[in-house]
Amino acid sequence: LGCPKPLDARARRRRTVAKRSPATRTRAARRRRDALDAPAESQRVVAAPAMAAMAPLEVQMGDVNAQNLGQLRTLNEHTFPVRYADKFYDEIPTLPEGLAKFAYCGGFAVGNCCARLEAFRDPAEKRKKLYIMTIGVLHAYRRRGIGRKLLTQLLESAAARKDVRVIYLHVQTGNDVARDFYVQFGFREIGVIRGYYKRIQPDSCYVLAKALSDGDDPAALLAQEVPGLEAS
Repeated sequence: LGCPKPLDARARRRRTVAKRSPATRTRAARRRRDALDAPAESQRVVAAPAMAAMAPLEVQMGDVNAQNLGQLRTLNEHTFPVRYADKFYDEIPTLPEGLAKFAYCGGFAVGNCCARLEAFRDPAEKRKKLYIMTIGVLHAYRRRGIGRKLLTQLLESAAARKDVRVIYLHVQTGNDVARDFYVQFGFREIGVIRGYYKRIQPDSCYVLAKALSDGDDPAALLAQEVPGLEAS
């Protein structure tokens, strides 16, 4: 007699299944059916930890300057829902050290932050306000700790100056993710400005602020400083 013909993979699976007891085959079929019938919510619950477990990316900080303003413009156009006028970019090279930074990952700029110093209306107040103009990260690089690193270095730069009394920024109403992000760093919602945005909806924004001295109330400091502010 000749050698038996080798079994292909499908035939081997059929033979394995045939050797199982009826009870074993019934349990296996039930498990397959349950997996197919699982609701979408269950599948999302399984997938969620994978996103939460994404490790922070290693980034390097670099200065924004007159030579790379085009890079900043391109990055902003791909990050924010609004377009910034030339006046915004003309101001960037004049900002003090540490207040305009790129975040680089693998040699590419994937995020940035820009902030400017503002005087108080009261000439007797020698310290300043720090207004965060932009802080953003390209969509594909979000949830990887880059925004946190940008904001941390900006807060450290402000604290090192010794002349900054309060930091503030605008966040579009409805963007609870961004608002909650800043709250983690000690910012408070102090009010709302209605009609702040001209070409996007919703057109209102929250004003979030953080005082650098424990005894200061950011709401009181900015009550007469931010045009159109309605206290929360």
